[in-house]
Amino acid sequence: MLFKKDDLLRVKPGEKIPVDGTIKEGEAIIDESMISGEPIPVDKKTGDAVSSGTINGNKSFVMTAEKVGSETLLAKIIKW
Repeated sequence: MLFKKDDLLRVKPGEKIPVDGTIKEGEAIIDESMISGEPIPVDKKTGDAVSSGTINGNKSFVMTAEKVGSETLLAKIIKW
């Protein structure tokens, strides 16, 4: 599925976050170990940034897409 900037996405528990953005509604515990290397999941709430490739742990939330495709942090890490 292709996403555009400013799309609203619902991310369900256990799903990978597909793009970089900000939580618009809800909260979650995000496994950011793929990006940060830290093994402990991070609490996120409305207004917090989330990154593509990280995994939503326990709750569903709605996010606003801000960076998609080659603009995402994950895409930049792969390119480096």
